[in-house]
Amino acid sequence: VLNRTFENFNDIYTFTTDDTIELISLSPNDKKLIYKNQNSYWLINLEYPAEHYRLSGLNNIYWQDFKWHQNDDDIIYSRIDNSISQIILDKDGAKIETQINNIYGYFPYQDGLIYAEQNDKEMTLTLASTELEKIKDLIYIPFSSGITSDNYGNTLVLNDYSNNKLYYLKSENNEDIIAKIFDNYTNFKWYSKTHDKIAMWNDNEISIYFVNRDESLLLLRTSNNISNVWWHPNGTYIFYQTNDDINLIELDERDKRNNYYFSSREIDAPFIINNQGTAVYSYSHDSQTFYRINIQ
Repeated sequence: VLNRTFENFNDIYTFTTDDTIELISLSPNDKKLIYKNQNSYWLINLEYPAEHYRLSGLNNIYWQDFKWHQNDDDIIYSRIDNSISQIILDKDGAKIETQINNIYGYFPYQDGLIYAEQNDKEMTLTLASTELEKIKDLIYIPFSSGITSDNYGNTLVLNDYSNNKLYYLKSENNEDIIAKIFDNYTNFKWYSKTHDKIAMWNDNEISIYFVNRDESLLLLRTSNNISNVWWHPNGTYIFYQTNDDINLIELDERDKRNNYYFSSREIDAPFIINNQGTAVYSYSHDSQTFYRINIQ
């Protein structure tokens, strides 16, 4: 484990040279780690390595994923086919405490989770407690074969990229759920510094949802294919990639919305933005060269 403060490494656990190790998931407080050794899943306490549990032995079928409780690193959720299990860690080791069936997908949320249950041609999103007990149904949505999610505080955004929809769910006082549906979008990204706006896009459009104002802004419509979108660090611009071109567009249109073209690079060339938002760094596989693009 790298100690980022002192930039040195601390030995936690030593494996044999024949072991094949894969790091799977770090707990939200960075104190516990799930890893895979050969075909078995294990959990280790990074502060007390003697606390070392084998998770694969809890079930005779392979786990498909692991998701941590947001506020308690002694609680893990895992899925096997259409079932969710709650795994509890205590002084005696790891054990399965609760299990529910007929679940299509799930997402940790506040002190519990939200799970999706398929019924005929629709899915029900249900709020459940830490112990997987149903609290209430939140929303009914069309059946989907692909959903990703991201949550911040009491807000959850679901990206249904199979049906081109975004679902915005916000809990008010842990009681009422505010739900919004944005049609014809396949991707989204929070502005991570303040989480007060969300960039939403599809192949040809970019829109911004301003959370505090509850307003949506169509930022760009183009005939070119939009392959990715990034926030500028100050949150007043959006970087976007069309085919192999890098562009920058500002959100403010009081005079005229500026849309800057930066550079044409190899398709799918990776690029990153420095923290000040003054430069873009890109790498070309063809020439094996790094580029710096200055932003005026």
